[in-house]
Amino acid sequence: MHKIDGKNATEDGRFQEYDPATGQGATYITADWLNAVQAELIAILEAQGIEPSKASSAQVLAALDGRFASQPALAATDGAALVGYQGGTVSDALADLAQGLLNGLSGGAPVYADTAAGLAATSEDGYFNVPSPEPNEIYIVYRHDPGPAATALGRTPSSAPVELLLETTVRGAPGKNKFNAAKAKDGTALSDTGAEFSASGRSVSEFIPVVEGVAYVCTATNKWAFYDGAKSFVSLFTGTTTTAPVDSEYVRIDILTSNKGETQFEQGFSPSPYEDYELVPRARSIYPDAYRERSIQFDAINTYQVAPENIEDADFLNYHDGTLVEGMAISMSDGVTITASGTTDHTNFIPVRPSTEYSAAPSQQAFFYRDDLSYISRTGDDTFTTPSDCRFVRFNLFYLASDQLQMNEGPTVSPEQQPHGYRLKRLHVDPESAVSITQRTARAYNLADAWYAWQNGDKFPIAMLGDSTTAGNGTTGYVARSAPYDFTIDYVTPNSYPAVLESIIHEATGFSNARIYNAGFSGQRATWALANIDEIMGYAYSDAKMIGISHGINDRTANISLFASNFYRDIEGLIIWCLENGYQPFLLTTQPTAIPSFTGTASGPDVETVANEIKRNLADKWGLELVDINKFARDFVTYSQYPMLDTIFEAPGNIIHFGDVGHKYEAELLFASICPAVMWVARDEQIDFANQFIESDVNWDETEQLATPVDGFKIQSKFTKGNSSDLLMQGVYVFNAARGTFSVTGYCADSVESAYISVNGADTSMDALVKTVASDLDMGLHRIQAFSGEVTAVNWRGMKIVF
Repeated sequence: MHKIDGKNATEDGRFQEYDPATGQGATYITADWLNAVQAELIAILEAQGIEPSKASSAQVLAALDGRFASQPALAATDGAALVGYQGGTVSDALADLAQGLLNGLSGGAPVYADTAAGLAATSEDGYFNVPSPEPNEIYIVYRHDPGPAATALGRTPSSAPVELLLETTVRGAPGKNKFNAAKAKDGTALSDTGAEFSASGRSVSEFIPVVEGVAYVCTATNKWAFYDGAKSFVSLFTGTTTTAPVDSEYVRIDILTSNKGETQFEQGFSPSPYEDYELVPRARSIYPDAYRERSIQFDAINTYQVAPENIEDADFLNYHDGTLVEGMAISMSDGVTITASGTTDHTNFIPVRPSTEYSAAPSQQAFFYRDDLSYISRTGDDTFTTPSDCRFVRFNLFYLASDQLQMNEGPTVSPEQQPHGYRLKRLHVDPESAVSITQRTARAYNLADAWYAWQNGDKFPIAMLGDSTTAGNGTTGYVARSAPYDFTIDYVTPNSYPAVLESIIHEATGFSNARIYNAGFSGQRATWALANIDEIMGYAYSDAKMIGISHGINDRTANISLFASNFYRDIEGLIIWCLENGYQPFLLTTQPTAIPSFTGTASGPDVETVANEIKRNLADKWGLELVDINKFARDFVTYSQYPMLDTIFEAPGNIIHFGDVGHKYEAELLFASICPAVMWVARDEQIDFANQFIESDVNWDETEQLATPVDGFKIQSKFTKGNSSDLLMQGVYVFNAARGTFSVTGYCADSVESAYISVNGADTSMDALVKTVASDLDMGLHRIQAFSGEVTAVNWRGMKIVF
């Protein structure tokens, strides 16, 4: 047994609830903790010889009773009062203990045998759990709604977070107006000490979270009562605007019931135009059971980080998501019974609006249901209006056409089958900061956008933010920055990867405007970068459009857990800063080191397994591009023809810093990752006129397709030019991503003219129909071009890369 140590657990191993005011998440129940609790409970059963059974929820109590009865000294106290326990007798205490254990597994809401028992024992707006019959679930959580009615909110697997159980179906935070009129307690008022008393025509809000020292404003209110974290009264206020007092964590407002529709409680010093209370879903907050609450279910929401709160906020294409129960039909007599059918499939429940016209085809019958899935009626018409209390529809479909169901709002069905999708009528975005808005929208730039701009001759600056491995420590011409740093200087180290990358871009585009800024600071960590990022980007690099975030080698500590938590915090902090300040971030994993276990303060491959893995996770979380320097460069370190000593790494035998060759390779890898026209190769390839990556000055009508391939080539160029200028026949950038070298062989067509091949600027004449012009081309970037020579005849097929 151990204390909970899952995500968002307190330092002393306790659970905590979600706090919408601060964004502090609820404690996640981890599988290992649940398994430990289960092991403890099973041990109690086994000690009494009881076989665990899903059909019973009182076995722990029975085991404790049995254990209790087997000890005469203890049995004598059965039925007696237990000192210090206010609930009653020893037996009562044991029963409460068993119930408490069950409640702990059910997110804190009590557990009852069925919904009838739960409704009888709870009040309106209360929550309770009922054991689930499903083998992979523990409980179904219900809300006590008016009626009374039990509304299912979610199903709890063994490792589900408490957060999914205790919050609303769609998790999130209140928007601008934090007063929920639907939750106000009518016929109630507040005394000057924050206590409730009955009062006709008055209403009191629920407990609204506030932050000490933050200003709030409320319209149409009689009084405010502030409370501490235990919901004990702190102070009273009777005006319109005030600051939350010391020790306050909640407020309740007392208003006239007639003003419920115009009361707005918000953060700030002055009231803004009224908005209804709404729950703003957080990113990735929609999960399948939200479908029952008329919330959008499908995964596309996560792509753009925007969510329709419910179907009223979206225009659908096809309402049917394609889900079918094949070979089964819904009973036409009661709309509930399901029977086997050889000719019918039926759909799942599809959310709809009440009193709304829809069309669906091809269908046999449409069945209408209320919010609690109780049956209303059915129709055989293709166009129908849903009943006034209808929230769901299901269809019986002829099995040969069941995959063709198209459902649209309105009197007609789309003539072409549409995908299950939607167009948002309005966006629900987190109002807390600009980060949330950026997170829920597309990237400002992609790396490919930089390439397009550079091809147009634009500057499009990119800043590379990192430590000495970015600054170029170990390369020829390196001069360290001196502290205190002068951030107005555009720092350049000629053989560092930012400078080399800039040179490659200039050569490839023919323009010299592109800039790659070197924002590397030797010896510094991501923590320092986050603390100084405003200064770093505030002067010489302020016009950058993108920031590549490196760091990781200097951030290691002897405690891996501390290293991971600090590094995650710092890199995510840099990402957030970039988004809030108009820069598009992307991530770079670190350069590999010659001996990963050398860190000075840690041991083992911590940079790769901790720092780089955190970057990969953050890239996925924030939808960022990531260039995996470590993945490719570690192959280069191990398998290239270059020695480590004084070549890949700096002299004399440094095991952390790349030298000139290492930085050159990193620059080539970055160029290949940015430029979509680079051809990545790891096996034999052919470069011909059909290659999708080549540049060529040969017109399409100056080529011919061969009836029979020759040497593997299906196209060739044989024509006479009108001049003797040197013509680029084929040119391509190739990135060797294999663990070995390759050669380049050229192929003339029918005769040897004056063609030659240039490989990385070295020219070799084609004095034979087939000739290998370059060998042992190592890992990295290579520019390969075939020219006609200064003659009028062109006679060419292409080139082959052979490993």
